[in-house]
Amino acid sequence: MKAYLILFFVALTMISCNNESKSTMTDYETGKYCYDQGDYSTAKLFLRKIDNSDTNFFQAKSLLNKIYDFENSIKQDKYIESFDQGIEWFNLISTNQKIDDIDAIISIADQIDYYIGIYNKSEKDTSLIVQKKRKELIKLAKKKMSSKFPDLRKQYGRISNDLMWVKNIKVKTYGNGNSTIEFTGGLFANNQNKQDFQNTINSTFNKLRFKKVIYKWYQYDDEYTYYTINSKKDTEL
Repeated sequence: MKAYLILFFVALTMISCNNESKSTMTDYETGKYCYDQGDYSTAKLFLRKIDNSDTNFFQAKSLLNKIYDFENSIKQDKYIESFDQGIEWFNLISTNQKIDDIDAIISIADQIDYYIGIYNKSEKDTSLIVQKKRKELIKLAKKKMSSKFPDLRKQYGRISNDLMWVKNIKVKTYGNGNSTIEFTGGLFANNQNKQDFQNTINSTFNKLRFKKVIYKWYQYDDEYTYYTINSKKDTEL
């Protein structure tokens, strides 16, 4: 009930602010009124219209700067909150944790991408505390990523092997950091099947940062087909 009341009063404020703009008030007066009402989005629309020929130019710029400072403080608070959540999350993930579901593996990779995205997005923020938290997050993230991605790839291979057993397909991972995944089965005697399979799952291979995918139609197939994956390095942002 409280949340609905808050939304109602916010909406009422914005409606009254917009109604004021239809009167004979100047752009500055309307912008100032909207600013006082807390409707910063509408206030910016009017205050930005004022050029240096207007006698209220500097007052308008002052109000705009206050709005920008307020918006930046909110943005910084959100960054700090996200960084704290990311630090907590990276501290919780374990390399030795057994995973029995491919969706769970993809979810972990997605979460890593999410926090990297926030790190990159906050690059230009000049707040000292934001930059401090940013460095703290990425230092921990790189450390975890260097061991977690090889583990995710290994577990992806294990789960895939179990799931594809009914299709008479064997799956294994190997190489540096389990960066190569190999599929062996009669299905891959047909080149079209190889291509279709690769096109379907390539985004997953990329997300888990595999480097190479091999398709064989039997164990001793010397003329196997392979695809090179141009994925990021495990610690790359």
